[in-house]
Amino acid sequence: MECPICGYKIDAFAVQCPHCKHYVKEENNYTLNKQTTNRINTRTVNKTILSISLYCIVFIVIISAISGIYHVTSLRHKESLYTAAIEAIKQEHWEIAIEKLNKAGDYKDAKVRLKYAIGENTKAIYKAKIAEEQRKKQEKILRDKQEYEARQKRLLELVDGDMTEYNRLLELKKNHPDWSDEVCAVIAQKYIIRSMTKEQLVESLGNPGHINLTIGEWGRHEQWVYYRGHLYVYIENGSVTSWQMDM
Repeated sequence: MECPICGYKIDAFAVQCPHCKHYVKEENNYTLNKQTTNRINTRTVNKTILSISLYCIVFIVIISAISGIYHVTSLRHKESLYTAAIEAIKQEHWEIAIEKLNKAGDYKDAKVRLKYAIGENTKAIYKAKIAEEQRKKQEKILRDKQEYEARQKRLLELVDGDMTEYNRLLELKKNHPDWSDEVCAVIAQKYIIRSMTKEQLVESLGNPGHINLTIGEWGRHEQWVYYRGHLYVYIENGSVTSWQMDM
């Protein structure tokens, strides 16, 4: 070090300058203390920096490890979903395949297979719809056939199995669909029942030989005479109420 007065080089631990006799002990102590303090501060700062660096390195390592573990776990999960989707595609379970491939995201060719699965699912839905419509159509045909056969059997029973009367009954039902089966069966057998209309009576027995008409406060009363007076049919206000046969 140098003397602060004359600039002569002296020992760092000298008390007095040998050249100008200036006492430099206090300055030396100050310098030494300052140097020591600087060294201590430097070491403290270095230790702090080192500690912070170590913490940062440890933090980065932990984050990297967590990220790596998450990435590996996510990759394995996507692989599992992808594998399940491939199996679903083989079995043509399109909805399951679509669900798995959506979750698999961009794993391998998941997006390409997803488009394929969506297309096949659309086709499957359309085919299922057509098949359901065909099934309902066949069921309706079968049901209509069964109902028709049951009705024809019932109509045949109404005329006691007589085919001539049965054919007549079918003709009446065709010409008068609003007439009941029972009324048509009676007409086909040329019988009479109460509440028959005049038109139905004509279909059953034909036109009468003579009609006796009486009109009063009670309404319109008609007597239709058949078979030269051997059968009298009484009609009130357009409907058959009774009949009388002369044996």
